[in-house]
Amino acid sequence: RAGVEPLKVVEMSATPSSGMGEVFRENTDDIQNPELRRRWTASKRASLQETEAGAKEGDFTPLVTQLVKSAQELLKDGARVIGVIANRVGTARAVHESLSRDERAVAILLTGRARPYDRGQLWEKWKASIQLGRADGAPAKPVFVVATQCIEVGANIDFDALVTEAAGIDALEQRFGRLNRGGRFPNARAFIVAQKDQVGVRGDDPIYGGALAATWRWLKDHPAPEDPEVPAAGRKRAASKKEKRTQVEMGVLALRRNLEATPDRETLVAAKKHAPVLMPAHVDLLC
Repeated sequence: RAGVEPLKVVEMSATPSSGMGEVFRENTDDIQNPELRRRWTASKRASLQETEAGAKEGDFTPLVTQLVKSAQELLKDGARVIGVIANRVGTARAVHESLSRDERAVAILLTGRARPYDRGQLWEKWKASIQLGRADGAPAKPVFVVATQCIEVGANIDFDALVTEAAGIDALEQRFGRLNRGGRFPNARAFIVAQKDQVGVRGDDPIYGGALAATWRWLKDHPAPEDPEVPAAGRKRAASKKEKRTQVEMGVLALRRNLEATPDRETLVAAKKHAPVLMPAHVDLLC
């Protein structure tokens, strides 16, 4: 219509897709800001753990077992708020059920299928214990926050440690944004867990397609420099570290540098379906 500016598309995301033209991002002055620099340079070392395949298609029992085991290892390490993120509601529920039996901590479950009212009630009850900027010493008892992708956007949670199921790189980048979110520790521990049948050559995940297996291979091809593992502030060293694990650096700027040097980054991101074309006649009808 006359006098109306043309429509513009604005993508608002911490993980912008390529091909979107100009992207609003940090500049040199931002990186030099003490608060932002502390958050963006904090180390987030993640160990890659590959479990046996399920007994049949759709069986994620080995995955659930490992997610629980890794979360309990982080609890022994002294973490107070431990995120455990799964790709499916069924997996998250199974993990939550198992961790709820651990009397050393409390386990809560956050999924997108919960009613908004219930999610709101849960957040009001627990936000003082798990949110960014919580008081020192909170929570009084360790908390397992078991969740699905629903916490990737808009959840101002600050995990001390993290266990996540393997996913596309953009999903992992969002999940790790909740780990040591305020940069309170110089380093934080994490695990990325996958079943062999998820990351095999023929791996085709129902949610992430081939991006999950491609991201797993990319992570294995980008190991972090070997460094003596030092527990984060206020935590104890684990009793035994006999198992050799591949570690990757998932800190904000370190991960971004590796991704910027990756020419085929689009293969690490799940394909997005295009919406139907909105024709002028449709716009007139909507108006």
